[in-house]
Amino acid sequence: MSESFDPSAGRIYEVTEHYRGERLDRFLQAMIPRLSRQSVQRAIRARVALSWHKAPRAALKVIPGEKVLVRHAAVVEGRIDPPPPVLYEDASLLVVDKPAGLLVHPTHHCRRNNVINILRAHRPGEQLALAHRLDRETSGLLLLTRSVGASRFLAEEFVARRVSKTYRALAHGEVEADEGTFDAPLGVRSSLDIVFRRGAGGERAQPARTDFRVERRFPGYTLLALHPHTGRRHQIRAHLADAGHPIVGDKLYATDARFFLRMVRHGLDDAMRDRLQAPRQLLHAAGLAFRHPADGHRVRFTSPLPPDFEAFLDWFVVGGEARVSWDLDTS
Repeated sequence: MSESFDPSAGRIYEVTEHYRGERLDRFLQAMIPRLSRQSVQRAIRARVALSWHKAPRAALKVIPGEKVLVRHAAVVEGRIDPPPPVLYEDASLLVVDKPAGLLVHPTHHCRRNNVINILRAHRPGEQLALAHRLDRETSGLLLLTRSVGASRFLAEEFVARRVSKTYRALAHGEVEADEGTFDAPLGVRSSLDIVFRRGAGGERAQPARTDFRVERRFPGYTLLALHPHTGRRHQIRAHLADAGHPIVGDKLYATDARFFLRMVRHGLDDAMRDRLQAPRQLLHAAGLAFRHPADGHRVRFTSPLPPDFEAFLDWFVVGGEARVSWDLDTS
């Protein structure tokens, strides 16, 4: 391939048979649904290269088996967040309390302002690595390793499902059973080209099991403690949504595809905020238990609900209006 088609310069999208004869702009809009058609067309003019060496044009027909490169846009990052609070550290590991709204790892649009790179900047020379991940809007316990040996040990523990994780979530609706299990394989359920939503009956489904227990009931809502036995992407969010009890504030699972696409392309307006009710998904990683990589003894960590989550619950107690800030960056 030519120098203009350098895979390290951006993201590659392979054209499948499904898109035979499709226009380049429509193909890219399907691949990158967060971009409007106008944004896609601007990218085609400035940041797109084709493996079949044609000059990119919006109306050009894509070819199955070929590849489309979208080069990374120039990144301009503003204020870098302070490091998340460290709850525990030793020679092998680090446990932090991640705030909602902070990414855990770099993306093309956020290379420095994420947990791993913020911590590396404040701890130069350390071999920090993520042991697992949390969604950007999920708050709570995040485990990192400080050595190659610890990283390998915990990776094996996660694969063997010997790491216990507890989450707390506020769900829409009144869950009838006091406790139970969601045991349904989760796969990709694309709608309007949103290709990262999971659900029962989706493509390439994998086994997924989540235990739940009701902690408290409110009119129209239920506070739950959840224990996932598997680690599928969006597992808790998808299981609750499939059960008819999506998490309050979940922009992907508590709404519909048209709402989500409108939000990512144009941002939130007041009507959308009212529908979501909370600035972020009210899901909190509250507990972690695992064998320590140094000597194998069992360790356990807990994290209380953060102030924004507590503020929403206080609304039910005092009977007033929820006073939850909408300053959370959802871009």
